[in-house]
Amino acid sequence: PALSASYALTDTLTVLGGVHRGFAAAPVSSREGTDPEESTVYEAGLRYRASSSGLRFDAIGFFNDYSNLLGECTNSAGGSQCDIGDAFNGGAVDVKGLELSSSYDYALGGDLLMPFAVSYTYTDTEFLTTFSDSFWGSVNAGDALPYVPSHQLTISAGLEGPRWGVNGVLNAVSKTRNTAGQGDVAAGDLIAGRTLVDMSGHYDLTDNVALRLKIENVFDADYAAARRPYGLRPGKPREIFAGITFDY
Repeated sequence: PALSASYALTDTLTVLGGVHRGFAAAPVSSREGTDPEESTVYEAGLRYRASSSGLRFDAIGFFNDYSNLLGECTNSAGGSQCDIGDAFNGGAVDVKGLELSSSYDYALGGDLLMPFAVSYTYTDTEFLTTFSDSFWGSVNAGDALPYVPSHQLTISAGLEGPRWGVNGVLNAVSKTRNTAGQGDVAAGDLIAGRTLVDMSGHYDLTDNVALRLKIENVFDADYAAARRPYGLRPGKPREIFAGITFDY
């Protein structure tokens, strides 16, 4: 079940909130004794929409109360001591934070438009129980979840004409830890923060046919993606995608 509500304080400002119940069954290959994942999500915030200027802004606080969080063993994010497809109980976990986002489309004149958007998320996580297993490792109450950055920032800006457009995106993610823990992250457990830049563009040959180009990791930055399941793994290098789109 879920319940949400909103109320317009003014023509431009709205207050909103909601409560949502979450459920995910354990994979069929999981070991006996694995419980389903269950949670209750609470969120509340403000939404601003300026009809005259096109400015948009959202501020949403969230609190996710897990009665049981599941961790699943996979080829890309599992542990070296578990079988692919197994799920493991993480017990009670709190995840809370704040999401801020804003966007604005600036008209330059001459059919030119400059869209701009920025979003930021702060996340704080905490295990509420103490346990140990082959997936989560040794967990103490108060430990932070692994692979959940505290800070994430995305900024995008572009330029659009009647038949073409270009856009750049900067994404920055703060450091994370490989295993549950508290305080400073040990060097052997650290996945350092990284900042990546992507670019994309398109040109409409006709109303139905468009050329497209996308470059991910424009500056070919070297960065660590993970340490699971078998040690330090790098992120992907620069990738270039080119194509043509037919739309009928």
